[in-house]
Amino acid sequence: MVWALVAPDLPFRLLKAFVANTPILLSSLLNWRLKTPSFGRLSSLRLIRLLEANRLATNSKKENALLKEEVSKLKQQMKDEQDARRAAAVAIDKKEGVLRESIKDLLEAANITVTRRHQLREDSTSDALSLAAESNGQVLGLL
Repeated sequence: MVWALVAPDLPFRLLKAFVANTPILLSSLLNWRLKTPSFGRLSSLRLIRLLEANRLATNSKKENALLKEEVSKLKQQMKDEQDARRAAAVAIDKKEGVLRESIKDLLEAANITVTRRHQLREDSTSDALSLAAESNGQVLGLL
């Protein structure tokens, strides 16, 4: 009987399938129709369109929520990666500083003067490595 009130010309199975696939409550649809007498008779085509629009809106909301969750996960992942890069850069700078100091200490211990040409720039790893290789040769020569 309820189905006949909503859409008398719509087959029962078809209407049941549309309602089952959407979260819309049939009672709220009936109440809306009964409270709106000026709307007139709700045709089966209008009901199908209404149910389809409701289903699409529900799917869009679910997809939107999933996308928001995915975006927040990606933002957190990017933040974690950026923090890891910063930590790695700090560790590299610290190790380069230790390398520079050990080279200077080694040269001073071997009584090899560090000339201006051998001065280490703070931002150059290649200078530190070339100085280490050159000073290694000098130290081996002393031994």
